[in-house]
Amino acid sequence: MLNVNCFLNLKGVFISRKVVAIGGGHGLSEISKQLKRYPLDSYTTIVTPTDDGGLSGIYRTDYDVLSVGDYMLVVSSVSGLSDDAIRGLGYRFPNGRFNGNSSGHNIFASLCSAFGPEKAMEVIREIYRVPENIRILLPTLEKCTLCAGLEDGTEIREETNIDTRPYERGSQIKKVFLDPDRPQAYEPSKEAILNADMVILGPGSLYTSTLPSVLIPDVGCVLARTGGKKVYVCNVLTEPGSTHRYPVSEHIRALQRHGVTIDTVLVHTGGLTEDVVRKYESEGKYPVDYDRDVVLDLGLSVIEGDFAVQGMIPVRHSEATGKTLWGLLNK
Repeated sequence: MLNVNCFLNLKGVFISRKVVAIGGGHGLSEISKQLKRYPLDSYTTIVTPTDDGGLSGIYRTDYDVLSVGDYMLVVSSVSGLSDDAIRGLGYRFPNGRFNGNSSGHNIFASLCSAFGPEKAMEVIREIYRVPENIRILLPTLEKCTLCAGLEDGTEIREETNIDTRPYERGSQIKKVFLDPDRPQAYEPSKEAILNADMVILGPGSLYTSTLPSVLIPDVGCVLARTGGKKVYVCNVLTEPGSTHRYPVSEHIRALQRHGVTIDTVLVHTGGLTEDVVRKYESEGKYPVDYDRDVVLDLGLSVIEGDFAVQGMIPVRHSEATGKTLWGLLNK
């Protein structure tokens, strides 16, 4: 029997629940793991196409396969397989000639080589028993490289080089862009964004996970046109070479500089334990400062809360994040 309560809000009004999440890495996979527990009509993840680190870079260079690492992180997070099966498929050899290799990554890369990325995305869903209402998509099927323009005029190519660069005064990132700059958008990704009731950006590396997908012109265009709620889940920590000492407002302004407007931002206000802060400060990472008055002046709806798992390294967003997004969707 149909559970009608799943489709009514507190006022008894019928609502649609189509959600899109844009990003990459552990941030997108954690949000996906949380949201898959809720009765969504559809949940679509759009995974950054520019992942070129480690094995992803080898697959990309040798076989023109896009974003294996980030893509498979999300697939594993929503898989219907047993925990042991997921761990086994995700296991990376610790040394030797297969150092860093995992069966799951190799399966997806081989599917892409055999059938092309579109068919590969369908088959990997079958293998990992992804629920029918969940799709994991790329924003483009074309190979493109992420580049960053710095304040001093320097340009850096490739996501890994952007991610791993140290902080240097006067060389903050001014903009990121793609080369080529107009890859063709993947039509199902465009349609999902356009028809979404909520689009979630972040958490994750601002310049290398959250923004790359929306730099594709047609993806950015449909994001601007969609009538759904647009929510940014702000990061808990800054990153040395890209968002060094960025407060919450500067994360939002960076989105705006790249043509992305949001209406709601989730901000972690629960602090972090001292040992966690010390650990990350030694790596040049700091808790994101919440400049509340400045953020409110930007005209956004702000949701404050304890959105981080306390005492955990690496820092991860807590289940309160998914619960808050679910509540916002149903308003």
